[in-house]
Amino acid sequence: MADQVIAVRDLHVTFGRKTPVRAVNGVDLTLARGETLALVGESGSGKSTTARAVLHLIRPAGGEVELLGQTLGTMRPRELRQMRRHAQMVFQDPYGSLDPSMTVQRIVEEPLKVHGGLNAAGRRERAMEVLELCGVARAHVHRFPGEFSGGQRQRIAIARAIATNPALVVADEAVSALDVSIRNQVLNLFQSLQEQLGLAYLFITHDLGVVEQIAHRVAIMYLGRIVESGPTAEVFADPRHPYTRALLDARPDVRQARRTDWRPLPGDPPDPTFLPTGCAFAQRCALATEVCIQVLPEPVLHGDAHTSSCHHDGRGTAPDGSDR
Repeated sequence: MADQVIAVRDLHVTFGRKTPVRAVNGVDLTLARGETLALVGESGSGKSTTARAVLHLIRPAGGEVELLGQTLGTMRPRELRQMRRHAQMVFQDPYGSLDPSMTVQRIVEEPLKVHGGLNAAGRRERAMEVLELCGVARAHVHRFPGEFSGGQRQRIAIARAIATNPALVVADEAVSALDVSIRNQVLNLFQSLQEQLGLAYLFITHDLGVVEQIAHRVAIMYLGRIVESGPTAEVFADPRHPYTRALLDARPDVRQARRTDWRPLPGDPPDPTFLPTGCAFAQRCALATEVCIQVLPEPVLHGDAHTSSCHHDGRGTAPDGSDR
């Protein structure tokens, strides 16, 4: 596809040698220009590790990542550094991700220095341009990060990320540390920049409200695997995996509407050091049968672009269509 920015195939990330932890286990993703894909799951599901592996900040143990048609895994360090101008990251903590000893202008100029192509005057003008685009006035560019609020700091971090004119921005829980009103303003900024610049976003979050507001597509992760993916509206309206359904049912608005019906998921995810043979969600799933414990479910397509990996389609029916 001419407008495809990133393509991830069978991505694996493993930590440790003696007792390896399979943090990411066979992830496939694609993302086009002007599109937002939200990667959702509980803490420890592998979302942030996937994001870092996509950018090759963590070296994958297996699989392939293509950025703008170029395979990152075959590149030398210098080539990889040059490609990173096309893929930038916004981190969760707006207080810890900015150097407190540098002015805002220098912070935004830094990636332009690293990637070259502009002289000092050009870097300065580009920094001013993207800061204004992100709602930071020129009069404030000589201040230090400590003089700004959390929301303003995240705007500075976003300006730094788009300074090199990337095709892809990875946002790792980029609004989770912000108050609700400020969070909405920053989300609106992300959407405005996407419309103006055609950016593709990989948005890492555990907040389904954020997903509903900003994402065109959503991928649900559980223990290093994507268990369901598709257009956000379609997945939210008709979840096909029991884990997706559990996440949606746990939303505060849904819980309040149901009052006494909602129950939290029992148990905890399995130890990623010793992954089960079958479905990793089986031991917490009310639909689980013997086939779930023994056989890893393959992705099943529902309609044009909605997939889920569940032997029972998440609806309490067996693979042959009969009721459980």
